[in-house]
Amino acid sequence: MRVRRYLAKGKYDRLLADLTAFGRGDAGEAVSEIEMMPLKTAYLAPVLIYQKLGLVRALGDRLGDLQPERLHALRIGCKELRYTLEFFEAVLGPDTRAAIKQVVAIQDHLGALQDAVVASDILRQFLATGTWGKGASGESLPGASAPNPAVEAYLAARQAEIRHLVETFPQLWQQITHSDFSQITVRSVSKIDLDLRLAALLRQSHQSRSS
Repeated sequence: MRVRRYLAKGKYDRLLADLTAFGRGDAGEAVSEIEMMPLKTAYLAPVLIYQKLGLVRALGDRLGDLQPERLHALRIGCKELRYTLEFFEAVLGPDTRAAIKQVVAIQDHLGALQDAVVASDILRQFLATGTWGKGASGESLPGASAPNPAVEAYLAARQAEIRHLVETFPQLWQQITHSDFSQITVRSVSKIDLDLRLAALLRQSHQSRSS
C-alpha cells in the first residue's frame, strides 16, 4: 500500500524522468525507462537505508544520560528507518523482516516513554495550576486547585513507568548496536545487488541466444 501511495503521488514518475535524463549522459544516448528501473532500486535503496541507519546509530551514541528529549529524537529516527526498510522490503533479503521487528520493538518502547512523559507534564500542570491546559479558545480549561490524591498517585505511577522504561532501554538498544543487526542489514541490502547481477546475466544470456 505504501508503494502504491508513493507511485500515485507522481514522485516515481518525476524520479524516473530525472534518472532517465541523467542516464543520457554527454553522448545524449537515451536510456529506456525499463533499463533505468533496476538502477534506481540498486542505488537508491542502499543509500537511503544506510543513511537512516547511520542517523539512528549517531543519535544512539549521543544519548548521554538517557534524557527523554534525546530518546524522543531517537524514536523519530527509528520510525524513519523502519518506514524505509518497509518501503523496500519487497526487494530486500528475507532477513529484512527480522530487522524491522527489532526496530519496531525499540520504537514502541520509546513511544511508551514519550506518552508517559507527556502525561506527566499534563498532570504536573494540573497539580500546579488546577487547569488541564488550554482549550480551543486559548482559555484555561477548568480544573481543581485543591490537592488531588488520585492525580498525585497517577503521576507517581507514570513517573515510575518513565524510570523503568529508561532503565531497561540500554538492554533493548543493544539489538541495534549489536553486530548481528549490522549483518542482517548488510545481507538484506546485498540481495539487491545480487538480483541486479542475476538480471544482467539473464539479459546477456537472452541476447546471446537471439544473436
